[in-house]
Amino acid sequence: MGFLGFGGMEARSVRRALEDLQRHQARIRVEIEKSGIRFKSVLMLRQDVVAIGKPMGWKGELPVGTIVRFKTNERKPRELRLEVVNADFRLPNGKAFFICNTPEKFAPKSPRGSERFRTDRFRNLEMNFPELGSQYKILNISETGCRIDTGQENLELIWSVGEPVAPAMIQVGNSIAIELDEVIPRSIQPEVVGLEFKTRRNSKERKHLETLVKWLEKWEDRQSQIVAR
Repeated sequence: MGFLGFGGMEARSVRRALEDLQRHQARIRVEIEKSGIRFKSVLMLRQDVVAIGKPMGWKGELPVGTIVRFKTNERKPRELRLEVVNADFRLPNGKAFFICNTPEKFAPKSPRGSERFRTDRFRNLEMNFPELGSQYKILNISETGCRIDTGQENLELIWSVGEPVAPAMIQVGNSIAIELDEVIPRSIQPEVVGLEFKTRRNSKERKHLETLVKWLEKWEDRQSQIVAR
């Protein structure tokens, strides 16, 4: 295979990690960068490229040069970033794949400590700031942070990056309100704000948040139907 031409210890480690994923037919959680789209898939190695199975019913466009990422199957997983060179490769039997260049090194460690899940399709999940009298749609969420859609509000006029803001809660429908101990803006843009938050360990709020994130993970997995191999 084309991997034999790679030099350096890291390139060989990348090769072994990819071969292990292929050998065990491990299902990987693939993320399309800058889109929030993720799905479960499997991969195949062919010459100097990696073929990633497309999910059934995929209708989105994926321009050449798009970056996808996923984690290895190691005891301490590392992340790989791959560039798409063919977004719609099909076998005669109809099975479809993203074709990506094989990376020669692992991706730098992400500063984000926990995995986020898209929530923009749910209408009953909001970030509520009682003292401001404002509620904002949550675009994605993890156990430690989220992004909110602020619409046309210019929160940069009243919030500062790194400075805690007014008390807040995550509102799940009409029945569950997860009170947050501390909310800190980490990114403030005209219509989207990235927030980091904290809850007390072993608290009711923490358990509710963990349950919500686990439900979102399972929901995402159910939507990730993979083309039969």
